[in-house]
Amino acid sequence: MTDYWHVASYGYPNPFGDKRAVRTWEIFASFASIGSYRAVKDYWESDSVSPTMSAHAVESRKSSFEEFGLLYVLAGSDQVVVTPGGYQLLEAAESGDRDQFIWVAVNLLIRFPLQGPPRSKVTSNAASGFPIYHFMYSALSELQNYVWLHELAYVLSGVTTPDGAQRAIEKVRALRTGTEQFADTLPELRDAFYNAINQIINHVGLAGLIVDSKWEISPYGTELHRRATLLSAPSELVRVAIGGTGLQAGGGDDDCTAPDQFIRRIPMVPAFADEEEYFTYLGGKVGSLSEARRLTEEVLPQVAFGQENVSVLSEGVHYSLSGGDITGSVSTLCRISRGQRVVLSHDPEWTYKVRDKKRSSADDVLVTVTKSKPISNLEAFLPYFEGNE
Repeated sequence: MTDYWHVASYGYPNPFGDKRAVRTWEIFASFASIGSYRAVKDYWESDSVSPTMSAHAVESRKSSFEEFGLLYVLAGSDQVVVTPGGYQLLEAAESGDRDQFIWVAVNLLIRFPLQGPPRSKVTSNAASGFPIYHFMYSALSELQNYVWLHELAYVLSGVTTPDGAQRAIEKVRALRTGTEQFADTLPELRDAFYNAINQIINHVGLAGLIVDSKWEISPYGTELHRRATLLSAPSELVRVAIGGTGLQAGGGDDDCTAPDQFIRRIPMVPAFADEEEYFTYLGGKVGSLSEARRLTEEVLPQVAFGQENVSVLSEGVHYSLSGGDITGSVSTLCRISRGQRVVLSHDPEWTYKVRDKKRSSADDVLVTVTKSKPISNLEAFLPYFEGNE
């Protein structure tokens, strides 16, 4: 059997969706309104609802909602804690604001690391801080807004590292052009494997709200294959959430439109030793959509340095110091990619190379940088530093 992500076994709660998605939403709402985990189980096993659910099914639903960053129940506790992000989703549903619902849901999903919460039971996933839903949205954005089920099952869903993400995108492109082919024998897509792949599509699509899934002729044979397509209108919200320039801006600077811009920028998630700390991170309040649009549509100053353009970042505007590294909001540092050269205003006589990116909180990212080449013509960079008047 091929390696693949083991994700939540139930679909995303979507009050704007079909009957199944609405029922899942009603189950989530019951957790929020009842508050006691035991009482939620009793409610769904009682004659007051139809159809009923077993306690085991309620437990699986709870695990799904936890993965989505909507709520949590600490080990040994009976208290259902709805996260700030979960409350934002409830408010968006109540007001009928689909854009806000999508914005909150996507931002919560992209925080989820493959390794999941730090609980005593052994996880079936790799012990990796790789954010699988962030990767899926990035992959859709890099791959013309769609993926085939074969690509997801046999290439994308086994990725656990940023380097693996880059290789996977390159492999999918090669498969589509025919310069590479799938192996003659592939693991059969059935049972738990099939369910996991389907749930990945359901989750990133918010139960059909932003991803359309259809059977079409694919490059991989004459038979019909599933194709999941990120819908045009919500794709702008997704791109802003993962740190790209929105469609409304009509483009952006070179650094934001380069190939593989999203894949190279995916921030890893740190390991959490404390369960409550993990859920506080995962379900933290989602920032303003309008502010995120403003930040990602701002052009970072770029200056020619040898044979390349380097981005110029100003302390107190784009970043703050964190030891020898820099930290800032995900939206503000959206343009920073691994391997990219930057100039930092606190040490303007040197260029720095970006080595890694890791979320430090729900809305902030820590960028690991190393000193690289000296700058001989400092005057070329000084006019681009901000906040130093």
